[in-house]
Amino acid sequence: MSCHGETNFKANPEGLTWEAFRDQTIDLAAARGDEKFNAYVKGVTPRAWEHVLSENFFTPKAAEARLWKFYQSDVVGQN
Repeated sequence: MSCHGETNFKANPEGLTWEAFRDQTIDLAAARGDEKFNAYVKGVTPRAWEHVLSENFFTPKAAEARLWKFYQSDVVGQN
């Protein structure tokens, strides 16, 4: 169930918990080798992870890619 109602998205067919989804996303972020980005991803709150998973739109890979874009805009773009 999304905050916008029932979705037709099936991004989580494995039925990952938000914790497992977060951990997979963090692992993908770590593979970039950017410690500040890794800390940025680790700073996402449990409530936000639960929301992302409830939308059933993002895979861990897609979530990591979106977070990378946010990081580039929010953090790198400010320097």
